Amino acid sequence: MDGRRQYLIDPRPRELADFAAGAWYHRTCPDSHFTRSLVCSIITDDGRVTLSGRTLTTTVDGERHITELATETEVLAAYERHFGIRLEREPSVGSVRKTG
Repeated sequence: MDGRRQYLIDPRPRELADFAAGAWYHRTCPDSHFTRSLVCSIITDDGRVTLSGRTLTTTVDGERHITELATETEVLAAYERHFGIRLEREPSVGSVRKTG
């Protein structure tokens, strides 16, 4: 990033518990993207598909494609097509039951 290091790779093995604090933050903090919007994401054979609100992002072989879904029908179709999830109505942040 402008010649500055952006990432530091540390080869030390980690335990799942090492990620508990970060997961707690993302799950509970009002500043976290995950508490302010719905995100559904899945890894595919050649990339990833993410649906965040009405924004569908597909990444294929490192190339991102972003599509804004205009209607509830398009959102419901995307959930079913990409994630195998059938919904009766478009979910909203307040309609999702939290677990755990």
